[in-house]
Amino acid sequence: MFHLADLVVFALIADVQSISGAARSLKMPKSSVSRALARLEAEVGRVLIERSTRCLRLTETGEMFYAHACRILDEVAAAEEAIGKLPFSPHELPQQS
Repeated sequence: MFHLADLVVFALIADVQSISGAARSLKMPKSSVSRALARLEAEVGRVLIERSTRCLRLTETGEMFYAHACRILDEVAAAEEAIGKLPFSPHELPQQS
């Protein structure tokens, strides 16, 4: 199963077309961003982004996956917003030990 954080990293890399740029935006080390992309590619079993020293581009699979990742992230944001608008109920508090 994909990790949501890895989807966020992948989508940002695709948006800014740069691993370094994504790392700066996320305030993460470049190595962590690269590892997140590598984990996602391993999970998918395909290369999502072709990298070279001069450019970065989505593969055909990467383009398809990017569209799905954006929809997933939009749905997560919508769910967070909807939950945030619900009135708070005291019985929903986590039990403290």
